[in-house]
Amino acid sequence: MGALMSVPVAGHAQNVIQELEFTVKTGNDDLRSGGLLFGQIVLENGSEQPRFRINLRDAQPVGLPNGSEQVFKIRLPQALAPALLAKSKFILTHDGEPRNFGEGYDNWDLQGFRISSPPVCKAGETVAESSGTSGWARLTGAETDHILTVPQSRPRAVFPKSLVLKITTGTDDRRSNADTKAFITLRGGKRLAAVAVTGSTGPLPWVSLPLPKGTPLASVASVTITHNGAGGRNITESYDNWDVAKVVLAVPTECSRYVWSSVSGSPWKRFTGSDRSATLSLRLPLEAVVETSVE
Repeated sequence: MGALMSVPVAGHAQNVIQELEFTVKTGNDDLRSGGLLFGQIVLENGSEQPRFRINLRDAQPVGLPNGSEQVFKIRLPQALAPALLAKSKFILTHDGEPRNFGEGYDNWDLQGFRISSPPVCKAGETVAESSGTSGWARLTGAETDHILTVPQSRPRAVFPKSLVLKITTGTDDRRSNADTKAFITLRGGKRLAAVAVTGSTGPLPWVSLPLPKGTPLASVASVTITHNGAGGRNITESYDNWDVAKVVLAVPTECSRYVWSSVSGSPWKRFTGSDRSATLSLRLPLEAVVETSVE
């Protein structure tokens, strides 16, 4: 998962919520596998929705190791419009009674808890790519730049916020302290800001290349990888030559979801035999969170 941003709810595709995703993060004390975590929605008018179990996999309760994070997708007993969750309350209850001989009550720490809708995603697309059996490019002191050209036959109705670049090294790796950057050139010659490339070998981390607001994909002409591998960072190093085996330029996948509640603490809540429940106030999501992903 990559960058986070927000968009108006009007652009969000989910008008009826049939499922919720619960992200549960534990602290220093785990939730025993036999423990049961329940949720219940109480609407603004006082109507109590049926209680449901949260920590279930294949209808069986599962534990949460300390310091872990798990996501549970739960189908609601009754589908609800997003606005109905406005000003509602969510009651979180834990039953940690011992299930085996010799066990005491299961106390545990809740470090973080998020209530959200499953994501609605718009798939990304490859804009340009190139590779070769002997490598796409070799960057040296004499060949410091290499350009990947974007075909002109791109749809003009696409206005991405950014593009992502994936570089895979060849048989000669990139020294981690070398200075490598990538930048986009638009048709007409305007060069956008350069972004640093990191990593040394194999598939390098994705590079996110922002585009000015309202830039059509059709206006992207090329992406340039520029490298300065000059020695001198360490006394014994010479110039850093390296191989680019493959390069891919793409529009990232974009997913939007509602987030009604997201809490955290150290811990946010400790459940014990004498303190078994917590109540969260849900908010009307005036905006939907957008997550961009390239994997």
